Amino acid sequence: MILVPAIDILDGRAVRLKKGDYAQVTVYNEDAVAQARLFENAGAQRIHIVDLDGARDGAPTNIDVISRIARETNVEIEIGGGIRSMETLERIGPEWWCGYSYSWVGGMWARMGDGERAAAALRDFAQCFCLKNSFHANGDQSRSGKSNFTYRPFTLEGNMAFASSLQEMLLQSHTGTVRIFPAIPPSWKDVSFRTLRTEGAFLVSAAMRDGKVSEVKVRSTVGGPLRVLNTFSRPIEAKGVVCPPGEVFEANLTPGEELTLL
Repeated sequence: MILVPAIDILDGRAVRLKKGDYAQVTVYNEDAVAQARLFENAGAQRIHIVDLDGARDGAPTNIDVISRIARETNVEIEIGGGIRSMETLERIGPEWWCGYSYSWVGGMWARMGDGERAAAALRDFAQCFCLKNSFHANGDQSRSGKSNFTYRPFTLEGNMAFASSLQEMLLQSHTGTVRIFPAIPPSWKDVSFRTLRTEGAFLVSAAMRDGKVSEVKVRSTVGGPLRVLNTFSRPIEAKGVVCPPGEVFEANLTPGEELTLL
């Protein structure tokens, strides 16, 4: 078990709010950087930091203080507070990101439908933060400036986040509607996958040739309602339903039933 201490920063100080009330503040250290050093000296390897000014104002405020903590200690830091857009996230990073930050960001860009940025983040992760045996080593092993961290402790979640983010580029279903190839870069002309699982226990296989989706098959493992967004160039015709492009195909499947949508 790893204990992760937290520092809530308000006006550069390490504080706690009573039930989130900014009028009820307890100051634990006038210098948040000094508090981080105390945690490090006590054996902490990671610190969770919340920018309370940023959380209140809607944009990061204590970045200089947080940057000092990153520079003046050897602990990993997690940051929250006021980070409400991808643009803000990239502005305050990535020099203090670890490798798994890139694989997570890849998944976030995929959820937003930006295949180019998703692929770029995953490419940076693989090329700069993985060893020759593909293990994720946290720090920038390429010394290419993608991160100020250059150490090499292995953590598996970076590799797992990479795989998850790649699947998000190929297939999404978190909204209850299946979306096929939702975040593919335009340069990826020939792409395919087999039996990726969605919400509702559907197994989906699909192929793209010359930039156009040429094959989509869905198999239900337990039965139930299926919803697929038709992002293709022609209608989906299955189970007596004709679904034009831009509409959602809906059908109820029995256990083991397979549909060919394209």
